[in-house]
Amino acid sequence: MLKSTVEKILQKSLRLMARSLISKHQPHIVGITGSIGKTSTRDAIITVLEKDYDVYGARKNYNNEIGVPLTIIGADAGGSSVFGWLRVFTVWAKQMIGSKYPDILVIEYGIDHPGDMEVLMDIAPPCIAVVTRVTGVHGEFFDDISSIATEKGVLVEHVSCQHDTDPISAAVLNRDDKRVWAMSRKTSKAVYSYGFNAEADFVASHIQLHDQSQGISFKLEIDGRSVPIRLPLIIGEHNVYGVLAAISVAQLFKVNLVDIAESLLNYHMPRGRMRLLEGRNGTHIIDDTYNASPEAVVAAIQSLKEFSPGRSVAILGDMLELGTSEDALHLGVGTKLSQAKIDVVISVGRRMATIGDELTKAAYTLGENLFLVDSPDEAISVVEQVIRTGDSILVKGSQGMRMEKVVAGILASDCD
Repeated sequence: MLKSTVEKILQKSLRLMARSLISKHQPHIVGITGSIGKTSTRDAIITVLEKDYDVYGARKNYNNEIGVPLTIIGADAGGSSVFGWLRVFTVWAKQMIGSKYPDILVIEYGIDHPGDMEVLMDIAPPCIAVVTRVTGVHGEFFDDISSIATEKGVLVEHVSCQHDTDPISAAVLNRDDKRVWAMSRKTSKAVYSYGFNAEADFVASHIQLHDQSQGISFKLEIDGRSVPIRLPLIIGEHNVYGVLAAISVAQLFKVNLVDIAESLLNYHMPRGRMRLLEGRNGTHIIDDTYNASPEAVVAAIQSLKEFSPGRSVAILGDMLELGTSEDALHLGVGTKLSQAKIDVVISVGRRMATIGDELTKAAYTLGENLFLVDSPDEAISVVEQVIRTGDSILVKGSQGMRMEKVVAGILASDCD
């Protein structure tokens, strides 16, 4: 009871502190929501804006009723330390006294329960709302994927000019996701779309996946023009979505397209999200361990196959918080692995082990190119035995599976 009371007091205090900062400094707020891709989209937006604006977005997963205020304050959480939270208050006080504050805040908005988004909107409604994709991930407290989309759509409903200097009030929506695009009906403000669909306002066409040192390139189609975009540090076609959203936002802030293209040459994925690392014995690791949804796992498998000049190795941990559909969704991953003809598969956890039957039907052999283990430590032991020089190794799973331990265990000795 005492802990709950303290948490409520802390949340209320942080909410008031954040709102006072917004009232004083009146930053432009770009809000991002979606089931997947929020953080990579946030970082892409910061990348294309930071040359022309003082822009800030939390470098951690701060997207709830405590994290959003901390992003606005520009401080790290105090944890269980009283002194830690006093430091947060000190940062806030300095921000209130001072005159310098970011021009633009890029804020992630995450939800776990119905009603969460309204709470966040009470803290910081956006002038520009960006929605990535909607999936069933983290859906255990929602009836279905439609109810998840409804909750995330609340962000779009709250788009508004917060002050006279806002450049525009707009929603920036993924045109390829029908549930996201349906949110266009939730606002009377301007709506811009991005995607691979030719009907979008910002279209990626002629996407090319190059070898391990060249990344991705595509043509940006906008207003009858075609602009080449290179992403030398990015792998995975699905990661183009976050870049398209960032370009859309930058254009609303009147950033030159040439400057946008130049900035994107230095854009890379956040830690644990399709990061390319050097592994032991001349292997290549695709570190995608931050989290996992069925859609993201399938996309990562496809990227692994397209990326691999040699053998492909997939080390996949359980996908958590999927509700009653978890068995069917894990089986679907097994189907995708067999279709993609991934050379070696290592499953970690009891849920992902359900892919075993599917893969043995597809001529995989337990103990040779298929391994079903219970923990990251066991996965490390297996991969040490089976990897060969030139292998490309995808490591992915939900946060609770701690798959980053696998990455740490197979990194090259001079790579951190």
